[in-house]
Amino acid sequence: MKKIFLRFGLVILCVLSLGLNTLNAKNVDVSGQVLNAKDRTPLNMANIVSKKQNIATASDKSGNFKLRNISKDDTLVISYVGYQEQIIAIADFNIDKPLSVNMEIKFAPCQTILVEAQKDEDRTATSAYTIIDKTDLSKQIVMQDVPQILSNTPSALFYSESGNSVGYTYLSIRGFDQRRLSISVNGVPQNDPEDHNVYWVDFPNIMENAELIQVQRGSGNGIIGYPAIGGTVNIITSRFSDKPKNELSFTAASHNTRKYDAVFSSGLINDKYSVYAKLSNTTTDGYRDKAYGDYTSYFISAVRFDKNLTTQINLYGGIIKDGLAYTGLPKDFMKNRTARKANYSYWDWDSEKQNVSDYSVLRRNDEGEGFAQPHFELLNEWQINDKLKFNSTLFLVLGEGYFDYDGSWSIYSDDYFRLKLNGYENANPTNALIRAYVENRQWGWSGRFNWEHKNGNLFAGAEIRNHRSYHWGNIQYAEGIPQGITQDYKYYEYRGGVNALNFFVHEKYNITESLTGLAELQIANSAYKLYDEKYVGTDLTINHNFFNPKVGLNYKLNETTNTFISFARVSKEPRLKSYYDAAESSGDEKPNFEMVDGKYDFSRPLISPETMNDLEVGLIFDNNRFSLNANYYLMVFQNEIVKQGQLDRFGQPITGNVPNSMHTGGELTAKILLNKYFDILLNANYNKNYITEGKSFLKYNDSTLVLDMKGNQISGCPEILANATLNFKYRDLFLSADLKYVGKFYSNNFGDKFEKISLDHPGLFSYSDNVIDPSFTTNVLAGWDAKNIFGLERIKLFVQVNNVFDNLYAAYAIGNEFFFADVRNFAVGCVIGF
Repeated sequence: MKKIFLRFGLVILCVLSLGLNTLNAKNVDVSGQVLNAKDRTPLNMANIVSKKQNIATASDKSGNFKLRNISKDDTLVISYVGYQEQIIAIADFNIDKPLSVNMEIKFAPCQTILVEAQKDEDRTATSAYTIIDKTDLSKQIVMQDVPQILSNTPSALFYSESGNSVGYTYLSIRGFDQRRLSISVNGVPQNDPEDHNVYWVDFPNIMENAELIQVQRGSGNGIIGYPAIGGTVNIITSRFSDKPKNELSFTAASHNTRKYDAVFSSGLINDKYSVYAKLSNTTTDGYRDKAYGDYTSYFISAVRFDKNLTTQINLYGGIIKDGLAYTGLPKDFMKNRTARKANYSYWDWDSEKQNVSDYSVLRRNDEGEGFAQPHFELLNEWQINDKLKFNSTLFLVLGEGYFDYDGSWSIYSDDYFRLKLNGYENANPTNALIRAYVENRQWGWSGRFNWEHKNGNLFAGAEIRNHRSYHWGNIQYAEGIPQGITQDYKYYEYRGGVNALNFFVHEKYNITESLTGLAELQIANSAYKLYDEKYVGTDLTINHNFFNPKVGLNYKLNETTNTFISFARVSKEPRLKSYYDAAESSGDEKPNFEMVDGKYDFSRPLISPETMNDLEVGLIFDNNRFSLNANYYLMVFQNEIVKQGQLDRFGQPITGNVPNSMHTGGELTAKILLNKYFDILLNANYNKNYITEGKSFLKYNDSTLVLDMKGNQISGCPEILANATLNFKYRDLFLSADLKYVGKFYSNNFGDKFEKISLDHPGLFSYSDNVIDPSFTTNVLAGWDAKNIFGLERIKLFVQVNNVFDNLYAAYAIGNEFFFADVRNFAVGCVIGF
């Protein structure tokens, strides 16, 4: 541990020493106002950056800005979403007078309410947040998916099933997995309505089409969408340009990974239209055996600009085909470079051999999946008057696909496929390959108003969603299958659905010049349906109604320092599978409800929604050259939904309630602009996450063992997370290094008591180690990015080295299944613009 922090300290000291000569340079202060060139209205939150020193600020609601300690030979770059960028040399104007910057309209996005609602937080924040714009994204993205990019933000963690971060990747914030985050694209929810998970693989490369990413930690924001426990992530897509642009790119990486991209942008046509398109294909053999992938993605967008109305149409998604790798591995394999790449459909540990047992089954070549999920969006923004704006979002998501997985376990469950139920008394199929099919259809609409009144902003809106699904399972292949059983035979079949309705009112009120208050009320309704279930005939409807209030205060201490405090109460429902896993009904799975007079009473579920009370206190300091955000959080839960430490046969965690629990911690974020060449970003989180009241019911020797969970640490929550990013830029050359430390955490909810429980009750667990050990990793990206050279608009060459020190570590674990990260790996590529 001391070595890790010493290494961080040495790196920081070295970088600081490089910038000492420039910190004391003789500079000037520059002030000005950013205006719309057409009507001279102020532009709030325009970006003003000094080109050489990389000092940045943003304009206020009156369009005013001020930059301190700027070199006289520097140049200002002023940009604003939807306007043409302006470049102004400081030597060309009188610094004794405020600069007037008139911005010409380039294009207008259709989600500015979402953007403004979060960007206003820069000066009046009542929550912990991070904003990443396209400039930062373009520096980072090589082949990473969204979770890996966001893992450099405070309190964030990610892992990959295949090991090499291509395919199925998962994000957590403050230890809360993405089922409990609210994730959206252009305000459109991306969490599966029934399962709550986010399958990034269904829309590959979405990050490369992003204009802005908003990440809020803690209780969700009603403006962004449906209730969230751990935080919100909203990706704003808008890559329109005022000039035509065409790009081709190619990336080659370890494990025979290849990525091809083509980008087309029409520029502004007749001052009214713009079109953008990006097509990509990524193929990989995967780090783990048989974890191959072939991912084709598309993003097509068109916009029309009228005087007070902007209309945008988006079509995006992906066509995927890949090999399954959702089963983790024994921890004992972690340091073995060959064994850690293994891919099992099922494995069992032999304690005598210290290896997997003879009953273990390696992943078959024919285990894989195919899926397609196009997204359609119609976005409108209506500027009703100078003070009132309205955003409308209409969306449709269609999904259809399957995955084929090994069913060797069927030899131990003669009735599993319901063959005897259908008259095949002697049926005993073995070596089965099972297909699980799903078809999804979701449509919805959301509307948001923004009224700028005398003392603040009032946001109000509503969202409605309708989701329907169709699920079935059949036998693709099996030995000993009876004659007459074809692939049309379905041994489970059912339909599901979710109806969701959400209203919110969000007021940000300037009580005084220094004090800003926030008040939000959110009313959310979600209704599950499960119907048309073949064989069992379960027909259930479950309604959830939540009232989620939030209040906060932000006090401006001086021109550089703000402090805030907020409190929110948020409730969220369990996923549908927690109430009843209909896909397992043939395996004797029962609805999770009380029985009354021999029948299930669907008004009395045995699992409850979780409720969180979230207190946040923070301090924000920013003087252009140095910024510091520090915050403390206390999150107290009733009926928290936690992972129990097992995975089902689809690789999904089995979850349940604990009566009372608590998450508390502190987060620190800093940005240091050392000079015009170097900057450094730092963030760290220290936290405690534990159960304050709860029992665990485990099967033991054909009986039920009840264990007291009080004081146990909650799985999946590292106590320490720290990131450091060092950036260097000289002319067209760039270099960055990302350093990440992840502290120890646990794969189940027994924490440091697990070893004693295992010894006291031998045979209770099939494993003896529940610790994900600390890890330290370093990734380096270097390259050359030049414009208007060799007759081309742009040439970019880059090389990336991940896990530079070749550490062998586990990125995550659930129960006895550990997911190992890739060893040292490489990527090289080029981008050509013309």
